[in-house]
Amino acid sequence: MHVVNADAFPWVDSNTIASFIVIDFPDPTNYSLASFTPRRSYRAVSRHLSAQGIHVVQSTSPMFARDSFWCIAQTLKQAGCKSIPITSTSPRSRMGFVLAGTHGVRASRVAPRRIAFRQCGWPFQRFFQFPPDMAPLSMPTNQLNSQVLVRTYENEWKDISH
Repeated sequence: MHVVNADAFPWVDSNTIASFIVIDFPDPTNYSLASFTPRRSYRAVSRHLSAQGIHVVQSTSPMFARDSFWCIAQTLKQAGCKSIPITSTSPRSRMGFVLAGTHGVRASRVAPRRIAFRQCGWPFQRFFQFPPDMAPLSMPTNQLNSQVLVRTYENEWKDISH
């Protein structure tokens, strides 16, 4: 295993090919931070995946920011990624992630990586199940010229953070 911990913009301009990419952008609390998350960015990252590679995107909390979570999932889909949204608990929240790849992502392909999932203490299949209050929503794609994700995220957190 070779781990690269690098700034996203220079890395995207490299010729690196990877079988697994973890994307942990900051939450989209302003337009500058949200500039990392438009469809174009996810397309650029996908070009670095090996033929069977997958990437995982930390996608905020579907519990507190349901619309934002599904906006990120939709943006990955519109970027040409085949994806599976997942959720897990942390000590302070319920987190959401999207597993994505250019050739499709299935739970069976993720199964060999179950060791990371075991750390949460949940049965493997539970990561793919969303309760009704976090169920999928039809959301617009986040694009650099629309930045719908910033407005969505701000609207969802305004009552919680004050």
